[in-house]
Amino acid sequence: MFDIDHDRLPEELIDRRGPWDELEPEDYPANSVRAAQIRAVALLNAFGASLESVLTDRNATMCDIKIRFYALCFGLGLNLIEGRTMSEVAQNLGVERATLSKIAVQFCQANGLDPSWHMKKSGTGRTYTMGRLESIARRNAKMNGNGKLPAIPKRGRSV
Repeated sequence: MFDIDHDRLPEELIDRRGPWDELEPEDYPANSVRAAQIRAVALLNAFGASLESVLTDRNATMCDIKIRFYALCFGLGLNLIEGRTMSEVAQNLGVERATLSKIAVQFCQANGLDPSWHMKKSGTGRTYTMGRLESIARRNAKMNGNGKLPAIPKRGRSV
């Protein structure tokens, strides 16, 4: 058992905790600010790394760099996009809106960000897809009832 010597208890029997040890630790505003600073630097690093991947590609064109830059700006919701839609920017760059959107969505997902106010909220893509599939099914049903194009008489054509 324990050896009690000269009215002293063994250290393992002594509880040296105080009431302050049981209280929840206080979260100081400085800790929150520091966490936000670290997160901001991580986003800047991700932004820079993504741009660098295009800049170091020997086959990249100036248009490729602009596409990546504007897609990341849409993903982050930067003010320089204000007043322009993703479709407008894509048209000016000569690409589809989906090109910018795909890069922006991938960047947001990779960095744990919600879509910015310039982007559609998650889940709307599935709604659009389901609506588009229904539209195609309705059109196919109108065409011939079985999804095939209607038969066209040859009328003297060889093909």
